[in-house]
Amino acid sequence: MATFINQLSDLLDQLVLLDLPFVTLVTSMYPVTWRDLTVILATYSCSQHVSCSNRCDGNVLDLVITQDSSTQCGQLVSEVAVQSVCFSDHQLVTCRRGLPPPPPVTTTHLYRSLRRIDKQAFRQDILR
Repeated sequence: MATFINQLSDLLDQLVLLDLPFVTLVTSMYPVTWRDLTVILATYSCSQHVSCSNRCDGNVLDLVITQDSSTQCGQLVSEVAVQSVCFSDHQLVTCRRGLPPPPPVTTTHLYRSLRRIDKQAFRQDILR
């Protein structure tokens, strides 16, 4: 478990340095206790949005993490839910991400005004 905590710490180091809002979805191969998770998230001013264990044995394995300061940019994560599935010892974690839509793609088209065409010259060009 110490390896996972170290890896998570390294990841959060890098993300915090970017100074951008982020949503991180993490699945741990090792059980994580709430206490260990609380300590590391407090160190990086982050929030974990899955509020209950999501493995049948009571451990937390699937995490949805955001930086606390990202709430200034709007709610990045909402509607977090944990649902049981019959084929796994993990439960399904779902959420809605509040990311802004991508900017629209602008395309410019150039065309000739048909009212300004020299019809006589156009007819001659077609007949050539």
